Amino acid sequence: FSFIGASYDAEHGIVTAFYLLDQNLYGPTAEGITLRQQIAPDPANCFLCDISIGDYNAVKEGNPDYVMVVPANANLEIVQIGTATGKYIQGVWSGTDCCGWQWDPTPPAKTLRWWSDGMAFEMIYFGENIDKADMITIAESVK
Repeated sequence: FSFIGASYDAEHGIVTAFYLLDQNLYGPTAEGITLRQQIAPDPANCFLCDISIGDYNAVKEGNPDYVMVVPANANLEIVQIGTATGKYIQGVWSGTDCCGWQWDPTPPAKTLRWWSDGMAFEMIYFGENIDKADMITIAESVK
């Protein structure tokens, strides 16, 4: 993966780094990783620390607070990342013409969130070549 760029959300204290497998391929089918980090001394009070069960239609428009909410049938998994506990999910919310946002588990979008030593992390991967075990291995190497 090649580093493409980064951004900083000063309001929430979140740094986001973007990586693509092919620098020349952009768009919804591009294989890539987004890694977010936030200083979070208290895991109960941070934006990236959790994935919750709920209704995305109740999230503020544009999701300005980085809320990660999935429906009860989304197969949310608790995973071990070294000594930290994280949450893993595969799928995305998709907009519909009739019924608002609905969970779609089929796209190759995978999200892993965890907290460790005063830092919150989120890794989002879109593609077919990295699985949950690979994401955990990458997460264990993040310092």
